[in-house]
Amino acid sequence: LETNNNVIVFDQGFNSKFRKELNEINNSNLIVKKLFNFNLLINSENKFNLAYQCSKFLNFFLFLIPNVMIINNCLYNCVKKNERLFFLSCTTFSLLFKFFIVKKIHKSVHYAHQYISNKLIIKKIIDFLLNKFDLIICVSSFISDNYENIFSRKKKILYTPQKVINLEPKKFNKELNVFTISNIIKWKGISYLLNSHKNLKNKDKIKFHIFGKGSELDNYKKKFKKKNIIFYGFKSDSFIENFL
Repeated sequence: LETNNNVIVFDQGFNSKFRKELNEINNSNLIVKKLFNFNLLINSENKFNLAYQCSKFLNFFLFLIPNVMIINNCLYNCVKKNERLFFLSCTTFSLLFKFFIVKKIHKSVHYAHQYISNKLIIKKIIDFLLNKFDLIICVSSFISDNYENIFSRKKKILYTPQKVINLEPKKFNKELNVFTISNIIKWKGISYLLNSHKNLKNKDKIKFHIFGKGSELDNYKKKFKKKNIIFYGFKSDSFIENFL
């Protein structure tokens, strides 16, 4: 936006924080278009469960034609003939829209942040499609390795920083609190963090706070029964902000 280029955002979200942030940007070059979507699991605590994934599939194929029409109509009206068009997909499903865009795409980029097991047939399809992209941005070396079938020249690891605001530094008063927020699943590596507690000096003064739900939560609760390792399960943004 600072370089006076048009930025067109197509979003299927409802009242997300991202949408609210977009609405606060007062710039005529920013165009936000709502795509068709329904979400029976809008408050789903675990987005890795089967019901949530099935709803994503249903959403995509049910609204594929109307959403493709919305995208192409907008690009037809907003992108002039000699202007270059860059396509960025931020979710696994959105990468499919690249192949339904009528306008010529100068460069296509996919932001890869989700682990998908190589044992799944859909992973082979995704790899095939991503090899037709110009660049795959991976948020970690782990994600990059997950896309081992993508040409290495097309992949770039770009670590995503987490911005924390309105927090004043606190003095270390003989107690250290460590916290993590994620889905509690194997490939998140939470077990490495939990196992590390026994090797810490002054471990009695160091607390681990584990936020999130997932398939490994009950297993970790049984394995790491310590007063200084606290499991909270799923908590709202406001709860976590107050905790911090």
